[in-house]
Amino acid sequence: MKIRTSYLNLLACLACLLAACASAQATTPPAPTQERTATPEPTIAAPTNLPSPTDTPTETIAPTAPAGTSHGGQFVVTTYERGTHATIYFMDVKQAQPVALTDEKSNNWSPVWSPDGMKIAFASDRDGQNELYSMNPDGSDQTRLTHTAVDKMGLRWSPDGKKIAFVDRFIPEGPPPVRASLYVVNADGTNMVKVADQIVNPHSVKWSPDSRRLAFIQPLEAKMDLMIVESDGTGLKSLGVQAMAGEVYCFSPDGRQLAYTRLNPDGKGHQLMLVDTEGGPSTLLAGPGIGGLRDPLAPRWTQQNQILFMDQADDTAPFYVSGRLFRIDPDGKNLVELAGDRTIRWFIGPSADGKQVALIVVLGQGADYYMEIQVMNVDGTEARLVTNMGMYFDFGRWSPDNQYFDVFGYLNNQAHSPDARDWVISLDGRTILDIRQFFDLMDPIWRP
Repeated sequence: MKIRTSYLNLLACLACLLAACASAQATTPPAPTQERTATPEPTIAAPTNLPSPTDTPTETIAPTAPAGTSHGGQFVVTTYERGTHATIYFMDVKQAQPVALTDEKSNNWSPVWSPDGMKIAFASDRDGQNELYSMNPDGSDQTRLTHTAVDKMGLRWSPDGKKIAFVDRFIPEGPPPVRASLYVVNADGTNMVKVADQIVNPHSVKWSPDSRRLAFIQPLEAKMDLMIVESDGTGLKSLGVQAMAGEVYCFSPDGRQLAYTRLNPDGKGHQLMLVDTEGGPSTLLAGPGIGGLRDPLAPRWTQQNQILFMDQADDTAPFYVSGRLFRIDPDGKNLVELAGDRTIRWFIGPSADGKQVALIVVLGQGADYYMEIQVMNVDGTEARLVTNMGMYFDFGRWSPDNQYFDVFGYLNNQAHSPDARDWVISLDGRTILDIRQFFDLMDPIWRP
């Protein structure tokens, strides 16, 4: 079945912020079978009156050295700009040259890395219907895994590498919207099981750290319930709480609890809640009026067993100029504001090693505002600006090796799509690669 272009565009734009596994040993992909030549980048006026970060970056592309023994700076991406077929590309930031892994005779989409970074699972309609396939990082050994007439989208590889979860039939346009079913299949394509129906948002599906269960959002009695199910389809249950339909919850490092946000009962702002994955009453951690908070959002659990979250500090101001960052213990104690001297546009999150936190901060005054990336220790100390670009960042993600960011944004603060960019920026701020010079629409998936 031919994939819908509108859905592909939506899927590519939605961000996924899941924690990646530790980097494994890698080999450099062989010479590309198909290369794309970068188009000239428009001239950008140098911003003025910018603060000076610790290391002033220069807009240069990293040397074309081999990737060495690390997977750092490597990712895959699905492109759609030709409007008819989706193609998966591999890219190494150090080499700065995309390599086509699939041909353009069929649609290939939703790539996901195995936890060890040695395999890529993806969906394709090359054989007449949507099926799961796997391939090596260089595009070799493309193998069909499934033989079922079920659409495959939103792939999620389990942390232990043994299973792959995916959804089918998700079409966001209405009315009414078509809800998706959730499936789990072994990584070799065997034993496919439907574990749940009525998935509101395929991007809300998350594996538990121990790979035993999946959590997702499902509508029950006109409310959005946070659900959990065993990977074999047994034990489906509601946790008895209502959550927002997006990526607004996260597992604790041991998988025993979920932190999530829900609408405040009076309809003003949100509450940060905690619930045990076995069920039971929820605990209110933070919300309007608690410790001076107004609107807790975007929880992230750290490896130090603390929860980081954003708070919309001023409900009379646009969100992008009013955010603050807080840390709280799972028992609701030790609420601490971090980065209090900065106004936050977005919380990129903690690094994979749990040692640092990255933010998109707002600088400048009035209509002359702009944004930069700030990094600090997870305890809020040693804050420093990584970039000195004067751009208008929207959201971003860490790479699994803690050395790069993938940041989406615009050349100006009007947020027009022709000015949209997706930058890869190194942690030291010295490598800045605009990958939109190669691709029209994309969503990089970092290699573990």
